[in-house]
Amino acid sequence: MKIAHLTEAGTPERANEDRLLLAEPVFAIFDGATSLDGYKNADGMTGGALASTVAYDTFSKAGDSLLEKAAQANANLRQAMIRANVDATNKKSIWCTTIAAVEIKQNSFDWIQISDSLILIIYSNNTYKLLTPDYEHDLPTLHLYKKLITQGVTDLFCAAQPQMIANRYNMNKTYGVLSGEPEALTRLNHGTESLANVSSILLFSDGAIFPKKDPDDSDDWHAYIELYNHGGIQLLHKTIREIEHNDPHCWTYPRLKPHDDFSIIALTF
Repeated sequence: MKIAHLTEAGTPERANEDRLLLAEPVFAIFDGATSLDGYKNADGMTGGALASTVAYDTFSKAGDSLLEKAAQANANLRQAMIRANVDATNKKSIWCTTIAAVEIKQNSFDWIQISDSLILIIYSNNTYKLLTPDYEHDLPTLHLYKKLITQGVTDLFCAAQPQMIANRYNMNKTYGVLSGEPEALTRLNHGTESLANVSSILLFSDGAIFPKKDPDDSDDWHAYIELYNHGGIQLLHKTIREIEHNDPHCWTYPRLKPHDDFSIIALTF
């Protein structure tokens, strides 16, 4: 098995809230989401960075299944918020993170996932399997972005704040994310897959997914795999950053921020 990985902050002035775990046989990506109240600790770490770090630290420990690690990470996250005097019942204040993790066995691998960090299997015949539905929980905000663009609004992020807050209140109701809330555990996706005929496993945060002109369009995983086969994770990174760079106001490709944190792990067999 060969391992390639890449992580990069969306913008130099903002810290990377993603964490990559490379602790063979466990590999994982955690994408922290900034708390809407703008929390930072004494070291300047955001709620999103703290959430992904708590999950990273928990998954780093040996023993336990991925499901047990996720449950422990959720409990640890709640305790970390309580210690920091954060109201763990207020969805605007809660720290939260995605998970996309695998544990490689001899002829199979276990996996666990929540939210929009995804796991993609590529087979030797170039077919693929996305382990969970590619659900865009920010779709209501992106629909609003499209409407605001037609109205000539330039500061989309500011204008869409009420919608973003409303969407956060749907956390672990209409979509899942690790947040310290007990309901998060009911939203975990997990299972076991055979390694037979697997050529690659890709784990990635949503910042490593192609932006789309129409938020309702399906992601083009065939094109994604084509680029990966041609130039690896570096070409995926270059392509996405070029799209973002050429659309700094998010007017052509509606998205929550001009440049998202980019993280990917590629396991090749």
